[in-house]
Amino acid sequence: MRITLLGNAGSGKSTLARRISNHHDLPLVEIDTLLWKEGWEQTPDDEFAALQQQELVKEAWVIDGMGPLSSLPARLDRATHVILCDLPLWQNHWLVAERFAAWKMGTLDHPPGGQAEPPPAMLIHRFLARFDREFMPTLRDMVEEVSFRAEVVILKTFEEVRDFDVATLIPAQD
Repeated sequence: MRITLLGNAGSGKSTLARRISNHHDLPLVEIDTLLWKEGWEQTPDDEFAALQQQELVKEAWVIDGMGPLSSLPARLDRATHVILCDLPLWQNHWLVAERFAAWKMGTLDHPPGGQAEPPPAMLIHRFLARFDREFMPTLRDMVEEVSFRAEVVILKTFEEVRDFDVATLIPAQD
């Protein structure tokens, strides 16, 4: 299985990806660890593309995260399963605020990209709104385009993400 999880920040992708990876014994690839160097310095596009390609050629994986929109076609082309976490924007804001607080208190178990410090709160909340407005429509279209050849799951609420039964994902038949 090659499973990619997509959606806005704070939509539960990473937590769900870890659950899927553990249940199906699949290697987990976190896009944030490929995209961000220490201190939130972005990996150059060509370097990111090469790092992603090293993962995509593998036989099985769970890939969690977004990265540049230009990186998604290659990922979607290889995926046997696509999960889109398409939560209402207010839920993304809420979940990011909870994560930010845990991060600042040092109680966040899995900080994005392994970063010691979160990005500035105002920047991330502006990013959420911009992503929802400018990128989610394109992302929805991209996911719909692969639905004829990959199993697609669209989760629309935090509860759906939290309660998703990872055992329902079964290997694709060749």
